Amino acid sequence: MYLSLALTAFLFSYWFFKKRFRVRPFQLPIDVQTGDIIHAAFGSLLANLSLHGMYVDVMVGVLLYLAYQLSEFAVKHDTIHKDIATFMAGYFGTIIAGGIPL
Repeated sequence: MYLSLALTAFLFSYWFFKKRFRVRPFQLPIDVQTGDIIHAAFGSLLANLSLHGMYVDVMVGVLLYLAYQLSEFAVKHDTIHKDIATFMAGYFGTIIAGGIPL
């Protein structure tokens, strides 16, 4: 869990410094936006719930997330593969980090 929290904090800090100070402290090969941080954080939240045995809440959360993505695609006609991939990276990253004994 701490690994996904650290990754989310890192991406948020990078986005914040890029927007606030108009400088790039280092160059990442991806464009980090606010939505990416929110998708990863939501995936991490659902993974944390599944690690604590709240499977019904996770299923409802995933269904609501997919409904949100499909409605966004219907309205804006944009690509949703990046959002879903970011969500899955946050989810599976938290699952993997939760399985590592510390």
